[in-house]
Amino acid sequence: MSACNVCRRLPFAASNLSQIEFTARQGQYLAFIYHYEKVNRRAPAEADIQRYFNVSAPSVHQMVLALEAGG
Repeated sequence: MSACNVCRRLPFAASNLSQIEFTARQGQYLAFIYHYEKVNRRAPAEADIQRYFNVSAPSVHQMVLALEAGG
């Protein structure tokens, strides 16, 4: 699977996107994390991600683990 269109525009990963594959949902999480850090000057807590995506805490935790495992 290829990277989503939103994440292709993210400057932090632009040079590595051709090598990294992730789902569209993972791209949404990465985009949220990136923009949250830009606005708030700190990484979001899992609770912040949970509220934004309206998902359960275990779902956020599993996604964070998946993103970390994927690099």
